[in-house]
Amino acid sequence: MTAYEIAAELPSIDVLRDRCKALAVLECVVDGGEPYYAYDRAWGAEPAFGDGEGQFVATAVLWRLTGDDRWHAGEGIAFPAPRGPYDDTDPDGSGLLEILLDDIAERYVAFAEDYYDVELDPTAVERIVAQLPLTGPVVQALNPAVTVAGLHEAVTAIGYPVATA
Repeated sequence: MTAYEIAAELPSIDVLRDRCKALAVLECVVDGGEPYYAYDRAWGAEPAFGDGEGQFVATAVLWRLTGDDRWHAGEGIAFPAPRGPYDDTDPDGSGLLEILLDDIAERYVAFAEDYYDVELDPTAVERIVAQLPLTGPVVQALNPAVTVAGLHEAVTAIGYPVATA
């Protein structure tokens, strides 16, 4: 996929925000260490997009202003040619965003199996993707070594709901 194809398929800002929160919570539960996916609701355009010397550095850039009806990618991007007949990799790195498209629960289960070498309970993953409050049984189904209490600070910083009781 290219940035243009990803931009055409990304959901609305609110839906995308919820999906990003869900991925970040899943990472807190499954990995607990240095997450592959993270979310910070207070984060804005900042030095994280730079190389330390003020130079802008990004793999793929997509944007959507509040009043826009679609996501945008830069115009006139020249993508490199495939390296061979079986090269199905994305030419601009935007394929990393495919997990944010439809069926993210299924995509995350597949990601976790490949990246972390764990099999996750799809129902527990779907509950988190659906933005249902985080509960002990859901956390335990995904990672018995983790508790809701241990995740409370990280999860509330993400802005994800936590069950009371």
